[in-house]
Amino acid sequence: MEFDRLIKLVREEKVSLFIGSGFSLKAGAPSVATLCKGILSQIDNEQICLEHKNDSLAKLSNYYVEEVCCGSRNNLIELLQNMFSFTPTNTEDQQALAQIPHFHDIFTT
Repeated sequence: MEFDRLIKLVREEKVSLFIGSGFSLKAGAPSVATLCKGILSQIDNEQICLEHKNDSLAKLSNYYVEEVCCGSRNNLIELLQNMFSFTPTNTEDQQALAQIPHFHDIFTT
């Protein structure tokens, strides 16, 4: 897509943003690697931790819920709530984005 056409579409408010989770790292949000480490820290069996240390967040979360928590998501939800309970340290990027009046829809992971 041509850059000029993209700018025109933004000005016409016809563009939605899709922002990945990395956008919040500078603000202090946990990374995927940190989330995985947090889940692994809840598994008591060292061998199982080694077997799952390279799993994707989705695969590891699923394993944790199904095999460790007997199908209940409650422990995972509590763990994630604790990990996302942080005071943002640098929100410059989010504030700059909020100043752009043309984006009404922002989707994130």
